Amino acid sequence: MSGTSIDGLDCSYITTDGENLVSIKFEKTYKYSQNYRRKLKNIINYLNKKKLKKINQYVKNQEGIVTNKFIQIIKKFIKEYDIKYSSIDYIGISGQTVFHDPKNKKTIQLGSCKKIQKKIKLKIVGNFRENDIKNGGQGAPIAAFYHNYILKNFLPSAIILNLGGIANISVVSKEKLIAFDVGTANVLIDDLMYYFYKKNYDKDGKIAFKGKINQEIINKYKNDSYFNLQYPKSLDREYFKKYLNLLKKIKVEDSICTASMMTVEGILLGIKLLNINCKS
Repeated sequence: MSGTSIDGLDCSYITTDGENLVSIKFEKTYKYSQNYRRKLKNIINYLNKKKLKKINQYVKNQEGIVTNKFIQIIKKFIKEYDIKYSSIDYIGISGQTVFHDPKNKKTIQLGSCKKIQKKIKLKIVGNFRENDIKNGGQGAPIAAFYHNYILKNFLPSAIILNLGGIANISVVSKEKLIAFDVGTANVLIDDLMYYFYKKNYDKDGKIAFKGKINQEIINKYKNDSYFNLQYPKSLDREYFKKYLNLLKKIKVEDSICTASMMTVEGILLGIKLLNINCKS
């Protein structure tokens, strides 16, 4: 899978009985080059400026960029770990999200399952997000069930927080499973780091620790209408573009510090929306 951080493709070779994860044999993240990341960001920027009816042809023209990258990395992963093709029942691919608008039941992931299957010559299962949206979901059907699996034996109820480009939360208990996006995580920080320093991320938070929080931007973020919506709900990395432009106008260290605090505030607002008591 390749998430909203667009920093690499995560590959895992696992065994399962269909209900339980038996074991993870091999796993590795293949980092994207800066040039490839730039191509993905350009595609995302373009799609989010166009009307829905103008998107389809552009998507067809750009599909090959992601499809070919997936084919290249899948082959590399199989070869690197000396995995026998005959041992693989199928490959699950979520695709690269480049447009996400659950309100209008539209989500687009690049990476053609048909073309990948033709080249790899193995069964490919995909279009998870698109099918979830069509069936009333928010386009992220897998993470919550995985979180449910890894947490179900720990506590009567537990929370797992996933910080990628977007922050999402899963609440697991015997009675229910709740999952939704709570706000920005790394997307603003990473985009600002590249804008100011041509670096992909703020290593160890060193830049953020040098800055001061801009409370005006924090207050604006906390008052965003998204935080008043009830779950289930989901976000796209482009949703935060309006805050990126504000952050670019303040002192560099302060912008990274403030973006980091926005991640914290989003998490707190998400937990508040759950109306639960977090004791552990």
